[in-house]
This record gives sequence, structure tokens and C-alpha cells, in this order.
Amino acid sequence: MPLLRLFGALGSLEFEIPLESLVVFTSTGSDAAERLAFGLIAAEAQRQMAPLLAPTWLPSIGRLATREEGSIEGLRPTFCVRRCDAEWPQGTRVGHVLGILPLLQQALGCDGASSCGACSGAGQRAEVALEALISDPSLSLAEGAIAPWAEKNSKYYLGVLQTLAQRIGLDVALPWSSLSPAMRSVVLYGSPESNYKGVVHDVERRVAKVGEGRGGETMAALSKYLVWQDCAVCSGTGKDGAALLCTRAGVGLVLLYQTSISKLGPHIESLANTLDAGAAFRLHERVVRQQHMADALGLASETLGCRVEDVSPVSARQLRLGEVLGSGLQKAIYVLQTPLLELSGILRTSTLGLIEQRVAAGDSVFMLEEHPDAAACADACFRLDVAADTGLVSVVQTARSQT
Repeated sequence: MPLLRLFGALGSLEFEIPLESLVVFTSTGSDAAERLAFGLIAAEAQRQMAPLLAPTWLPSIGRLATREEGSIEGLRPTFCVRRCDAEWPQGTRVGHVLGILPLLQQALGCDGASSCGACSGAGQRAEVALEALISDPSLSLAEGAIAPWAEKNSKYYLGVLQTLAQRIGLDVALPWSSLSPAMRSVVLYGSPESNYKGVVHDVERRVAKVGEGRGGETMAALSKYLVWQDCAVCSGTGKDGAALLCTRAGVGLVLLYQTSISKLGPHIESLANTLDAGAAFRLHERVVRQQHMADALGLASETLGCRVEDVSPVSARQLRLGEVLGSGLQKAIYVLQTPLLELSGILRTSTLGLIEQRVAAGDSVFMLEEHPDAAACADACFRLDVAADTGLVSVVQTARSQT
């Protein structure tokens, strides 16, 4: 059996960890297991792997602790999942994290084009929903008919409207429903006779500031004034060029975005019918593999186009686990921090089953996990203790790992 050998770990430990196995680490009243896993094993892997990885893969190694003392023999490509790592850039889709959308886009012939600049390749854009801007048409502008202004700084915006009243004759005391179409257009889209750019522009400006981390507002507060629509520039494909409308086999990216992972079957069959036998088999095999992984992680009901920021914290952690385990590496080491945290019994069992599948395929999984289900499935268990008087770390193999 291949082994990972540690010398002088955490200042004094020398022991061997079996590779191509499921190994569970625990600590009693200390962070010794985390220091070993992330401060030594993962940190050394990062040092060795960083020159070989694309920048987009570097975050997948995880946020590591201070480099601990010790040396390692037998280290393999290593990826980590820590509790604090379930974060992605704003707008990231579930289907991209799990690798399914890139597979389908490639099959549709969309992989060779540059991303659409209007929607940054997302295929959809957040547009201002005009019907949400007016809280009550029976109210006047002075009474707060414009919803996003009434909540922000009504005195400032009332001053803006009073300036318009002086320059173009806008009556701020009239109910919104009584204003002429021309006056409503001025309020919504601005007036060429002044520097006023309209309510729509103001909401778009505030959304842009939130995206840049400025302004003091949140996307959740502004989302009620927005509606997600297919990008008009790329027709929802996320790609430049009219030739890439992704209509082959009647399946477009817009439809795929709205499809849950568990219901991809008909779309995959339609796509496969347009490909040669070898390509169709590879597409079906790879997508089905990702579907099975998503199902094991409790993510099969999520739609491909769902934004990661809209899923629950537990689902976000499961997505992070799926992103790493589905990376396609072979003979790799995965260091996982409490992957069973807050999982229900059924989901905990299926997640453990997925991890065991990776081990059966030749990967090594090191888990920092206190749940007894993990120890019951483990090939080896190590408990790290810290002596109260000396502060020295000792390691004990449990009976489970010795049988």
C-alpha cells in the first residue's frame, strides 16, 4: 500500500498515512488535526502545485494556515475544502461549478467563441423591472410613488423632482396615474433639458455600485426592482456571434439554464442524436457522472442556471465539495474539513458514499471529522492529542485503523 510519510510534523511527530484510502483525523480539545492537514500537508501541496496551476484553480487549494514544521514524502496533487471556502464570484451558476454547463456548451459548439461582453458570458442580464418602480400609481411623486427613492433618501430625490418641476413643468403633486406618458417617460428615463438621467439609470447605477462592493446597499435590497432576462446581445447563449444561437437539436442555453440537474435526460438525448457515436457516448457518460455526483450531494433539484449566491449555505458547501471532487484528477489527495457538518442522515450517507467512490477509484481522502459515521467508514483513523504540560502533540491510531 502506498504511504504518505511525515517527518518532524508539528515539531515532533513521525508517522505514516495510508494513501488510496479514507483516513479520518480527530483532535481532542485542540486544533492539532487542522494544523497537520492544512498547515503541513495542504501548505506543502500548495507550494509544490502553485507553479503548475492556472490562476482559476489556485483558490481550490483552500485558505491555508501558517506553514507548520515538518517534511513529507509521497505527496500527490492535493485539493482542500474548508468550511470557509464556499464562495465564488457573483453570478456564478450551479451548472458551471459542477462542470455540466461547460460540457453541454462544448457539445453545442459554443466553446470556441469569446464571451458576450454585455452579459460577461452569463447569458442573462439583470434588467430594471419598470412595474416594480412605482409602489402605488395613486400616489404622487411627492408622496413617494417611486419605490426605490422612497426607501433611500426621499429628501434628496424630492429636491431632484422639484428641480424638474421648475425646468420642465413636472407636477409632483399629481398622482402618478394622472401624469402624461411624456412626463412619466421623463421621470423614468431622464430629460435632455437637464442633467437628470431618470429612475431606471439611478437603479442601474446603484446595482453597479453593489457589484463593486460600494454604496452601502445589498443586492438583496435592490433585487425586487430587477428581473433576470435573456441577454438581447447574445440571445442568451453567453457567446458572441449570431451563428452561436445554440439552436442545434432545438436545445439552447437559455432552456438549459432553466433545467434542473435531475431532468437533463431528454436534452442530452437530443444533443447526442446530432453527434457522432463516439462523441455522443462521451457526452452522455460525462454528464451522467456529474448528475450522479450532484444527486449524492443533494443538488439534483437545483437548476443549471441558478446563481450560487441564491442557494442555501449547506448547498453552497456541497457545491464546493462537488467542484473539487468532480475536477477529474486521478490519484489525488482531497483534504476535507467536516464535510458531514449539518447534513441530514440520508444526505450524510450519500455524501459518504460519493467519497468512498473516489477512494475506490484510487484517490486519497483525508477528513477532519468528528461524526461517528466517518470513523465507521474509514480505512484508518488518527487522533491527535496535545499534552497539557508540555504542549507536545502525540498521535494515536484507533482500533478501527489497526484491524
